[in-house]
Amino acid sequence: MKQEKNLYGFDFLQEVHNEGEFSNTRDEEVEESPIRNKTKTDLEKQFDVIQFLQTHRSSGCLSPEIIYKSTGVDLSEGGFDEKVAQMLDRNSKIRIEEIPDPENPLVTLKTFGYLAKFNISHKAGLLAQINRCKNGVSMRDLSDAYIGVEEDLTALLTGGDVVGVDNPEDKDKTLFPRGEPFLVELEGNLFEAVRKKEHQNQHNMNHHQPCDIVKIDVDPRKQIRRGEAILIAGQWFRIDSKVRDLPLSEQPVRAQARPSVVLLKDLSKKNDLEGYIKPFNSVEIPLDSPMTPETQKNLQDALTARRRLASEFANLKTVLKNSGAPNFLSSDIQTLLETSNKSSILRKRPTVKGNQSHSKAITDAITSAQHAASNPALLYSRPRRHGFSKDVREMYMATRSDVPTDPVELHALLIKTKLIEENESMARPPLIKKRINVDNDGKPIKRRYYERKNQRFTNWHLHGTEIGAVLTRAAERQQQGKSVGDGGM
Repeated sequence: MKQEKNLYGFDFLQEVHNEGEFSNTRDEEVEESPIRNKTKTDLEKQFDVIQFLQTHRSSGCLSPEIIYKSTGVDLSEGGFDEKVAQMLDRNSKIRIEEIPDPENPLVTLKTFGYLAKFNISHKAGLLAQINRCKNGVSMRDLSDAYIGVEEDLTALLTGGDVVGVDNPEDKDKTLFPRGEPFLVELEGNLFEAVRKKEHQNQHNMNHHQPCDIVKIDVDPRKQIRRGEAILIAGQWFRIDSKVRDLPLSEQPVRAQARPSVVLLKDLSKKNDLEGYIKPFNSVEIPLDSPMTPETQKNLQDALTARRRLASEFANLKTVLKNSGAPNFLSSDIQTLLETSNKSSILRKRPTVKGNQSHSKAITDAITSAQHAASNPALLYSRPRRHGFSKDVREMYMATRSDVPTDPVELHALLIKTKLIEENESMARPPLIKKRINVDNDGKPIKRRYYERKNQRFTNWHLHGTEIGAVLTRAAERQQQGKSVGDGGM
């Protein structure tokens, strides 16, 4: 008998589950249940149920009827697989809740749900949980938190939001909080994004297909390596290192991206001999995943903003040339150019002096150039990376042996290279912590003790004893304004 509406409202249940083999009585359902479950052991049935509950863990606890229709395992009270239900009851990964039976509210019904180690439901909570684990957390413990957590974990590792360390013993990764990131801009402006040549040659190519290669006008190979993390227009990638046209998990270990966002040396030379799938040359940066539509839009907006900026500066130079003063405001123009290249906003407006007949035209041209230089889209003009670029790191590693370790020699070298002045000390004097128990002369501060009005000695039972004498002397010192050690009375 076909039901028009799903009783429990779960999308993963199809209409076929409410008709045919699961139509009438419970006996008919058991007789027509899949043959594979009749031959499986209780452990195999438990595994099937756990896999099903883990896949639908966002749906909460599910009734035995829903589990039976999807797995063929009968977990109802007194059912054929009651032993499996008892095994699930003892399993720490399974949560069991009792609710009123929809058909008979007077009877309770056991429902089963998957219980993850951490109660997380989104990417922000995932990052917060890793940041709370100062000593690290296993990636396996987080991999069952919610649906889609694997993609979020990969995104956090790709962008360097967390630090990942391989654990060969458990064949797993341990995740640590990164803290404050240190990002630097790479040289060169980004241009249009393109697709692999294999996709470009297709006749039915979709023009909205995501791109995985970006153009740049400065050789990036001197600044970053394959496998390192790179920020393109607000989206994190790894520079692609695939040597086979297969998913990343099926690549050789030597071609897989490391958990670290920075590499101290290039990947294996065997990859060069075998050949990479995507080119990495002086004008192209290959990405390990497609760009989102938002990233492609940010790149296009940055390109448009740079073109408008170049046009405004050309107009400004033309206005200055026509004013009869070609060198007029040349320093301000240079400052504005340098500021725009850093994708920042010019805060101080240049002062206009000279011929008043041309002042308005010059002022308008400068204002237009400043507006063009303050376009937020210019922030996406250049890629970014974690840490220093490859050439700066190599220069430091090659010259760090020339830096003297002796403080006196280092101070003399800094003066010789004019990095500090001759009368300037090499280090700041240490901060002296002010002592709160001494005055400006270094003497202990005298504390004043005040007696309440009509205060009297009340411990008459101690009168004539050694303790009473001590209290009497303390009271006398208080009256003299002297310290009594631990507070006296």
